[in-house]
Amino acid sequence: MDSRFKNDIFINKIDPNQRLDFSFLMNIKPNNNDLRVRVSEMDFVSEIEQLTSDINSMDIRGIPFDKWDYIVAFTIGLLEVAGDFLISDHNQNGSLANKLSDKNSALGEYFQSIHQKIDHSGQPIDFQGRVKLEDWMNSISFGGGDHRGRTMGHDLLLFPLSIYMLYSGKFIDGGYVDGSFKWIISQVNQKGNAYATLEPGEAVISYFLHMIADFFSAKSLPIPGFSLLTHFPQSDVRKFSQDLYKDGLNIRNLLLQGIPVATTELIIWIYNSLRYKDSTYSKEAIKNKKEKLLLISHGIATAVNIGKVIITKNPTSLNLIMIIRTVQLVWKVIKYEGDIKNKAKEKINLSIIKNQLEVMQTLILLDDALYYTSQIDEFIKKSKDQFQQNYDYRRERLKDSFNDMESMLAQLKEFNKQ
Repeated sequence: MDSRFKNDIFINKIDPNQRLDFSFLMNIKPNNNDLRVRVSEMDFVSEIEQLTSDINSMDIRGIPFDKWDYIVAFTIGLLEVAGDFLISDHNQNGSLANKLSDKNSALGEYFQSIHQKIDHSGQPIDFQGRVKLEDWMNSISFGGGDHRGRTMGHDLLLFPLSIYMLYSGKFIDGGYVDGSFKWIISQVNQKGNAYATLEPGEAVISYFLHMIADFFSAKSLPIPGFSLLTHFPQSDVRKFSQDLYKDGLNIRNLLLQGIPVATTELIIWIYNSLRYKDSTYSKEAIKNKKEKLLLISHGIATAVNIGKVIITKNPTSLNLIMIIRTVQLVWKVIKYEGDIKNKAKEKINLSIIKNQLEVMQTLILLDDALYYTSQIDEFIKKSKDQFQQNYDYRRERLKDSFNDMESMLAQLKEFNKQ
């Protein structure tokens, strides 16, 4: 028997306890018509987990208001209104600001004594004379009790100029004549006495002592940058600015305006912090709730303050700190709402991307399953074709072998007959 025949008809037995291994499918080369997409570099599991984490970290919940929120906000707002009347408004008889500006009151007299105890006399920034110009037809006056509002030397924003005046012993300022600005420089005071010059260090110390002394005076100091208005090209603006300072618009009253505002901020902060101490809401949501409560309280006080100014027709009663803070809170609340809408859109977009990745992952697994199934079918077909070829080959070999055996038997029969 041909040795090839033995190998062809030999069949290996399959161990029923052995696990089927299809790893050989990974080595099958794709057909020429197969579409190849490289996705091995993408870690879908990590990407989906990261997107899930990002989505969960976006808290777009808002904290709703309840009755206690409204009660606290409106109560604190009314207290702020009372503080504006009793503390901040210098035009209100009996208010703290009014007493500090009145030399005849106990507090005003005490503050005036501080102003007088600090030695700051005879300095160029306190020049109060009338200066005649070169043509001797025009003059500019810097005198009077409101001289701090008229000159540049008491403007905290122009402190380098004030220190230079003390250092050089010169009064430097200016005014308008026939619409043209004229600089004024004087080395003598209104009585004709020359100003003393100081060393740089002495000039700095003298400046700070002078500002502290004038802060406690009845008129106090003008607000920083006020000299820009009192030296404005338009005469109406200059006059209006000087009237504002004369009527009590100064840095001390401005600070007093912040007391009721700061008190409201503190009480609302304490209330909001205690209420949401162990809350699951985000820090941004808790902060936004506080800002909304503040907006209600400050809004009530601001509305009353503006109404008071309209009724009394006294613009210096306008609480600038309160108005600025209210406008700032309006902007913050509007900005937060815009950010929440953007976060909501971003969260939706991330969710869509996550769903697309999950669908893509499923499609890839399905595609792999279909591809390997097709390859298994192809492998089975090839195996079947190979088996058929082997079967046909063996059948032909058996047929030839039987023919050989019949020929040999025929030969033996002929041999026996002989």
